[in-house]
Order: sequence, then structure tokens, then C-alpha cells
Amino acid sequence: MRNCVLALVATMLSLSGCSRFERAATWVDQLAFAHLGGTLFTDPSRLSLKEIHLGDGTFTGREVIIEGRVAEVSQHGTYFVLTDDSARMLVVLTDLAGAAPVWATDTKPRAVRVLGTLESGQKGLPYVKAQAIDVVKDPASA
Repeated sequence: MRNCVLALVATMLSLSGCSRFERAATWVDQLAFAHLGGTLFTDPSRLSLKEIHLGDGTFTGREVIIEGRVAEVSQHGTYFVLTDDSARMLVVLTDLAGAAPVWATDTKPRAVRVLGTLESGQKGLPYVKAQAIDVVKDPASA
């Protein structure tokens, strides 16, 4: 049933104009990622933090999915640092609508999956501009 509804919405949006469809598809992908952990319309590259740091810059400007543990959250909730066994990555939240509820709770998420755009910052250091966050369930609390 859900697939039929999504197909109907996609068809209606595509008939109403290409730019509207792209904006709607982006919004649906962000919503689906935040709730289901995956996208429906796009196919972002799933990368490890090490792959990003050791890469030659070919992923800059592309949509990526990264996953790891939250090491640090800024005081105002505008960024956090994601870490895994191999590296750390800055994740900027300024373009992400609705990020505040994720960080406002007393039990901040330990592990997250992030959909975002890979950017190059000062001195060429990569960072991710988050579009959506999927909180990974902690196996210890289940």
C-alpha cells in the first residue's frame, strides 16, 4: 500500500513540474531517511569516515551516508563530531530543519547515520552538511 501511495505522489509531482518534483523528492528522501534509514529516490554513496579522509576529493559535493558514534555535540546544537574506529568527521547541522529535537533530549543518541552532502572546508578538510539524521538503536538498550 505504501509503495502505491508513493508511486501516485511521485507521478503527480512529476506532472506538475521538474523542479517541484526534485524538491519534493529531496524532501521525501530526507523524511524517509530520518524514519526508515534509507532513501527512495536517490542513491547516495555509503562511505566510511576513513574513505572520505583518504579519498582524492571525488566525493566532494555528492550525497553520502556516514555512520558512527557521536563523540561531541556543540553547545548550541549546530554541529557534532562523528567517530568510528578509523576517523572523526565534523557534521554541520545548520541546514537541517528539525535537528534540535534529536539533541534536546536527556538521552542523546550514541550512534547515528547521517545523510548529507560532503563539503570541503578550510585547508581542504572534509565535513558533511547534514540533510537528515537516523538515530541507530543502541543494542544494549533493546
